[in-house]
Order: sequence, then structure tokens, then C-alpha cells
Amino acid sequence: MPNHDDAVIDGFPPSMVLLDVETTGGKATRDRIIEIGLMVVENGRVVRSWQSLVNPACAVPPWIQKLTGIRTEQLADAPSFAEIAPLLRGVCEGRVLVAHNARFDYAFLKNEFQRLGQPFQMKTLCSVKLSRRFFPQFARHGLDQVIERLGVQVASRHRALDDTRVIWALLKRIHADHAAEDIRAVCQAILQKPAVPAHLAAENLAEIPNRPGIYRFWAADKLLYVGKSVRLRDRVMSHFTQDYAVAKDVQMSAEITHVDFEETPTDFGAQLRENALVKSLRPQHNQRLKKLTRLYQVALQEDENGYLRGVLSVAKQTPQAADAPTFGLFRSRRQAQQWLEQACQIHQLCPRLLGLENKQAGSCFAWQLKKCLGACCNQEPAASYNLRVQTAFAAFKQRVWPWPEAVVVIEQSQPNRVLSREEQIASADLCHFHLIDQWRYVQRFTDPYSLYDALEGLSDGALAEDEAACFDLDAYRILIRFLLKSPLPPGLQVVGVSQFRRCAG
Repeated sequence: MPNHDDAVIDGFPPSMVLLDVETTGGKATRDRIIEIGLMVVENGRVVRSWQSLVNPACAVPPWIQKLTGIRTEQLADAPSFAEIAPLLRGVCEGRVLVAHNARFDYAFLKNEFQRLGQPFQMKTLCSVKLSRRFFPQFARHGLDQVIERLGVQVASRHRALDDTRVIWALLKRIHADHAAEDIRAVCQAILQKPAVPAHLAAENLAEIPNRPGIYRFWAADKLLYVGKSVRLRDRVMSHFTQDYAVAKDVQMSAEITHVDFEETPTDFGAQLRENALVKSLRPQHNQRLKKLTRLYQVALQEDENGYLRGVLSVAKQTPQAADAPTFGLFRSRRQAQQWLEQACQIHQLCPRLLGLENKQAGSCFAWQLKKCLGACCNQEPAASYNLRVQTAFAAFKQRVWPWPEAVVVIEQSQPNRVLSREEQIASADLCHFHLIDQWRYVQRFTDPYSLYDALEGLSDGALAEDEAACFDLDAYRILIRFLLKSPLPPGLQVVGVSQFRRCAG
């Protein structure tokens, strides 16, 4: 397509491709490109414009058809991405990709080439970031706001080439209002930095330490994501790499306006804090987790013939005592049944004896298929069958609470020495206190005074039922992963509440 714009701009990279894609949705690893529009800029002048519909080999969702005006039937005769890939690669090679929210467009290009088994790599320059840097007086920098500010006439919004022309108009305005050396400095600064989200200030990221803790991504007042790491800054920056393999990271990048964080002394506190925040705040992009009011377990009981039988039941709020051989815990009855089915297949156990068949007597169906060794019809000795049952169930045995009372886990960020009580009080940022009872995570305290107050009046070392937190399966798994290690991980010390209270006195 010939170019009729003779404008020349200065200060920007000498060789650029201004580009926009229209897609079937917002997830680059799943959705497909349906239109590409681009303008090639050499030494500040547009030398080529090009656009093409792209056959995605799938239907275009109705809301995308309404947004773009591109209907599924229009794409039937359009070239596939594989057909235009050589042309596109030739145009992009050696040039800087400029797009509005460049992560989005680049992610789709990268994933389309990846489906063809071809690597694709370009430097990217986000025009949203350019708009923010050169027009800081404006709060919003989306393409619609840019169109309104510049007074650009757009024939078809949400069509690839027309949206690309808006980017060109923005670059021309920047050129008209600013010196070339200032433009060049800003472009170089952006190109030399990681692909930080367009709406996120670099100064915000500079505040994040490389220590354990949790971080939160925000879009204004909306919480997008909660994560944890032993190296916060590195983990946060990993969301902004230019691999764009994780669709969630691409989507969040377009929304993030602020990142905040909380330090914890070690990974132990970070994992517990992340678990609690995800469940209480329900961030948009985290996996949906919730505290379960009903969990399931499997108990093993010996029948009259000496064979161990599995009995599936609702679990109590805490794991069982040592004399009750129970296994689990499972989030649902179906999850427990799936685990039992897998155990049967791997260890050749009897489905009827594990409660997976309603049949009360006689051989199970698996015996007929020679997948059960005959415990159900006394064809296998009970001793050998029970040994396989115990082997299969061993990893799922519920952990007995190993202390005679509730405990305080003292978490220190300086594990090479034990802090005195005075140092703990003076250095609350280095020491957290976690109150735990019967594998129930009760509360975190960031200073010992608050914990001393909470333990006042506690005489027998056990928390009253209304004081103890509801049993949480994910917190339980974190606790046993850390606290049952011998020796304890660096930075952790377990103290009974009675001993802690005596020290406080």
C-alpha cells in the first residue's frame, strides 16, 4: 500500500515497525491473530504500509466481531499466519517493534511463530510508555484517549492499520513538541530496561528489596495478583520478561499501576502470608482458593478376614490422634475417590475393599480383569495385601501434632544467631511470631508485645475453641513441610506457649 504521509520525525530509533494486531481474545497462548496492520519507518519517514486479514482456523467470538467488525466468514479466504510469516519476519528483522501496549502485540506474534516452530525476537518500544513520559499531565494513555487528545480522524477503530496510524500520529506530536535529543534519551532508556508495564512507574519497582516476602499487583484500587518469593525484586521482575510465555503475565501487564510488598523474615512466613491473602482478598489473577468447611479422609479398618478396608468419611477439623490411622486430607469426596482409584491401579489393590464398589461381598470387577490379586475373594493372603495397602497409603498419613500444647514459631531473618528477647522487641522487622495449635494456624504477630497480650490467661497451653483458627488445609501442608523437618530450616525456632509466657514474665 503506498504511503502518502511525507512527515519526517527525529529522535526515535532509525528503523521501526509500527504495528497493531486484532485477535480472537486476550490470551496469546490460546487466542489467534485475525488482522495485522503495520507501517515501516526508516530514518523518521514512513516507507511502507501494509495490512492483512488472517485466517485463525477458528470462529471469531461474537464480542470480537462486534468490537472489530471482522466476521468469521470474512476470514475464510484470508491467508493463514503461516502464509504471511515469511513476509512478516522479513519486515520485522533488524527493526524495533513499536505498538500500543507492546507486550500484547509482541506476545501474539511470538506465540504465532512458536506454533510454527520458529523463534521470534524483537526489541519493543511501547507507545503507551512514550505517551506517559512526554505527556505526564494526562492521567490516561489508552488509544482512545490519545485519539481524543490529538483530534485524529480514525476511519475504523479496532482495525489494525487504522490503529497503527494513531501511533504514527502520536510519534509526530512528540516530535513536534520535544527536542530530538530528549526523545532519543527517553527511547534509549526504555529500550535498555526490562519490559516494565506501561502504567507502572520504574521508581515503584526500585523500592522492592531482594528479600523474602509477598508482593501485590494493583490496577488502581483493584487487586490483581498476590505472589511470594525469597527474592522479591527478582520474582516481580520475572513477570515482566519478554518471553511472554505466561498469558496471565501479559494480561496483567496492561493493567498494573502499582506494586506493594511486605517483607517476611523467611520463606515460611511468606508462604503462610500468601495463602492467607489469596483466600481473604481473592485477587483477580490468582487461582481461586478458599478455606474449606468440609474435608475428607480415608480410615483403614481390618475386617473379619484380616484385610484392611478403606472407609471414606468427612474429616474432623484437625488431623486425627495417633491411634486412629486416617489418611488424606482431600478437598472433596471426588478427589478422595480419584486418589483411591489411582492407588488401586498402581498397587493392584481391591476397589471393593477400598469402598469404590457398592458390592458388599464376592470378587470385584477388577479381579475379573486380572487387575486385583484376589483379596476380595480370599485368593491373596491378607499379610501381602495389607503390606501393599500400607505402602500405598504411607505418604498420605495425617501428621500427629507432636507438641503437648500450642506453640509459637519464632521466625528470624538472621538465622546465624539466636536473637535475645530484647533484640526481638527492638527489631520487630527481623522477627515474626506465629501462634499455632493442633496444626491450626492461629495468627501472625510482628511484635512480641501483642503475642504476650494474646497469651494472657492461658493456663493449660491449649487455646480455647473460639480462639483457635479454623483448620486450613493449605496452611497445614505449609506447616508440616517446614516444622517436621529435622533440623528445622534456618531462621525457625519452635517454643511451647508455656515456655514463651515464662520468658515474657
